[in-house]
This record gives sequence, C-alpha cells and structure tokens, in this order.
Amino acid sequence: MGILVKSMGFVFSLLPYCFLEFATELLGLIFVLLPSKRRRLLFSNLKHAFPEWSHAKIKSVARKSSARM
Repeated sequence: MGILVKSMGFVFSLLPYCFLEFATELLGLIFVLLPSKRRRLLFSNLKHAFPEWSHAKIKSVARKSSARM
C-alpha cells in the first residue's frame, strides 16, 4: 500500500499545476452533486453558521471547501 501511495504521489508531482487544480475542482463539484451524509452535513453546517447567505453562495462555498479538502 505504501508503494502505491508513493508512486501516485510521484506521478502527481510530474503533472502540471493547472491539471491538478482542474482535477480538484472537478472532484469538489462531484462531491457536492452526489448525495451523501458528508454532503448533507456540510450544507447543514453552512446553513446554520451563515443563515443570511443565499443557497447559491452556500453551494459555491461548499464546492470550494470540498475541492480544498
């Protein structure tokens, strides 16, 4: 397992930054679109923490947070 992780890290280090940024944004979008317990918890926490925010802003922040995670 350790060899797999190290080899994947090496391959990722060779890829251009713009590709990796695109990949993380895409994964964040997929995470927000697919229903799961974590997605529901993320949206619930953001709605309770920032009740004055619109749904579009909460969705945007959730997507960015998921991509950075």
